[in-house]
Amino acid sequence: MSGTRQIGSCILISFAWLWIECNPEFHLFEPVPVQTNVRQVTQDPWKHESPAWSTVGEYLAFSTTIEVSELLFNEISSEQQSGLIARIHDKIDARIALSPDGQYIVYRSKYYGHLWLYSTLDESVNILAAEDSSAAEPAFSPDGSSLAYINHNSDSLYQLKTISTEGHSSTTRFTAQKGELLGWPCWSPDGQSIAFSYQRHDSAHSRIVIFSINTTDTTVITPDVFSAQSPAWSPSGDHIAFCKNQQEIVLIPVDGSEWMPLNPTFKLDHPKPCWSMDGAYLVISTEQMHYLITLATDAYINFYQNIGCPIYPQWLPDGNALIIQNNQRSTHVIQVFDLSTDQLVAESRPFSNAMDTNPAWFYHRESLIFQRGSTDLSSYLVQFMLSDHRLLDLNIQNAYDAAISLDDSSLLCVQSSRAYRSYDLTNTCYLSLYKLNTMELSFIVQSDTLFSQPSWAPDSKRFVCRSDYGLHIFEKDYPDHYKQAAYISGRFENPAWSPENPVYGSYIAACQENDIYLLNTDSYEKKRVIVNGRDPCWSPDGTQIAYVSTSVGSDENPSAYGQIFIKTLIYDLSE
Repeated sequence: MSGTRQIGSCILISFAWLWIECNPEFHLFEPVPVQTNVRQVTQDPWKHESPAWSTVGEYLAFSTTIEVSELLFNEISSEQQSGLIARIHDKIDARIALSPDGQYIVYRSKYYGHLWLYSTLDESVNILAAEDSSAAEPAFSPDGSSLAYINHNSDSLYQLKTISTEGHSSTTRFTAQKGELLGWPCWSPDGQSIAFSYQRHDSAHSRIVIFSINTTDTTVITPDVFSAQSPAWSPSGDHIAFCKNQQEIVLIPVDGSEWMPLNPTFKLDHPKPCWSMDGAYLVISTEQMHYLITLATDAYINFYQNIGCPIYPQWLPDGNALIIQNNQRSTHVIQVFDLSTDQLVAESRPFSNAMDTNPAWFYHRESLIFQRGSTDLSSYLVQFMLSDHRLLDLNIQNAYDAAISLDDSSLLCVQSSRAYRSYDLTNTCYLSLYKLNTMELSFIVQSDTLFSQPSWAPDSKRFVCRSDYGLHIFEKDYPDHYKQAAYISGRFENPAWSPENPVYGSYIAACQENDIYLLNTDSYEKKRVIVNGRDPCWSPDGTQIAYVSTSVGSDENPSAYGQIFIKTLIYDLSE
């Protein structure tokens, strides 16, 4: 059979220790039920799958399940969603801040913490106030140059802070005492003062306080007889609207004189006010509904019913529409990780309701192929250019599990006769082989057996794929034609054929019952090398395996499940 190992220079893994004695400069790790010599690549809130190693070994691509927050805006004249202003790849808090020119959105990440500056122009994201991981409740100054926010510092004290939107160091404006609470900062129209809610440790009520930027003086404008929260400064600067006792909206002059309730006859649950840009009316928001009140007539209308995640409304610069809804959902993106710098260097941006999975690298090009699916269960293959992040549709429909030969000549994938790869008799699934230089279909493997997850051998003349019955090895018997040459029985998943190493040859790694095994293609012997892992892929030199952990975690690493790890199987002792 082709691929026979050379005795003396190549050795089967079943004779690893004999080979080590003859080749003392190398060492092959014996599989043990302890994850030794393992490097963790990802450590984040997301779940990852299908890692793929680039040819030079510099990059690792994988599919990541992330949360997406779609911020929708509505025209005041319409009760229907008018459009999408931002698609943020994160799960965000309800309190966001839109810059006065509409070019930036600041939000707090529910996963990573911190405040983040999102550009609506190029979708770039940058951290703000990196030293304040608990920063929340952002508010832009009227000219957009500064941001106010609330921070909970390491001493468990709440602080009112400001920071330049250029990312300079923050300034602490007011610090509460232990046991006291701060919240809901908002700027005066002239940018010289900040109002916020403040609850002393010896009081049961929060009160509205005005802080002067120039003098650092504070002025309390509400009495200590009810709770006052969520202040919103009027565009004219002479009044502040706030929520009283979490049920009604009150309008009060900034000097704290006679205040006026604005609520309708019924009570609201945690209402929050938001002024129109001309001060003619207020939008009052609850978790269920947005209400619009015209101040001249006290007339209320039900402006919009929340059907997604509630969000604090923000006016668009034209004053005719508001960001009114946060539609949160999960999606899959392809991420590219630089192993030399431990940084993400690229990420696919699927359109709404699309999912990107199963990356595969070209071996002599700076690009990869992945599978893009959508909610109608259709799927097609696209090429992702790493240099400029362009996407090219390869016009291969209903395709899954792409694999590229090491000589970059052939693309192997699973295709189905219908949009979804179902397992009934009316849907035909088959292995398709395409010539990469022309993208012409050159060979089809049709069978009653449902093949999936193909992986090329290093000679580009053989490939392995799985079925419900085991692993199937195909080899080329004449140009553009392949036949089954071997079969390995067992319930295997995600087979990955290693590159050919001049010292120890090549093997097939595959997952079985949540562990990863190495398989000898001559004797079919298997040996466990990774406990609690799936989706193995090989480094270009065949000495390491990247995989996805299926461990539920431990006290040392509670978030291991779904993270990417790398295990070194062979290393050079002479280095």
